Amino acid sequence: MYIDFSKVGAVLLAAGGSSRLGFPKQLLELNEKTLVARTCETILETGIENLIVVTGAYEDDIKKSISSHPIKIAHNPDWEIGMASSIKTGITELLKSNHTFEAVLICLCDQPFLDTHHIEELIKKHYKTGKPIVASFYNDLESVPALFSQSLFDSLLKLKGQEGARKIIRKQPSLVANVPFPKGVYDVDTPEAWEKIKTLLLNTDD
Repeated sequence: MYIDFSKVGAVLLAAGGSSRLGFPKQLLELNEKTLVARTCETILETGIENLIVVTGAYEDDIKKSISSHPIKIAHNPDWEIGMASSIKTGITELLKSNHTFEAVLICLCDQPFLDTHHIEELIKKHYKTGKPIVASFYNDLESVPALFSQSLFDSLLKLKGQEGARKIIRKQPSLVANVPFPKGVYDVDTPEAWEKIKTLLLNTDD
């Protein structure tokens, strides 16, 4: 199946303050690469050409860590209000380009087991099934990373406060297809979680 990756944009949410972790999770390093840089590389390796990284807290340090990547950065000055403002910032910036996007991929940078294969499977399933939402399935629920068709861009832009993409996924289950992502359960929320993930990732990378 031929997929025109120029028709798929991506928004990477990297604006959070990591209050539970006590350190910016975006800047945690493994094999001399920050998590945000690793995720950028993973997304770009699929062939997606239009990637928006949304910053908030730690803006300058995050910019430095991804300065060598062909991406656009959109700063969200209202990042503390909640994830909805970051999604809106990313989608708005994406739509400023001259491209006509058929879908947008929304990702987080604290899921270090995300790989190129999984992203490709999300995109392929969208085109195979025609479903406007293709979500990752883990922990008995459908969540991000997820792909949303153009018909849902307005819904993403209307999210408020702490609402995230998962609200749209849950609202209309008949519109959703999913791709299993068992390792999506691993996210970086506490120092203990990071130590466990780091050990697993080092074994995987080796």
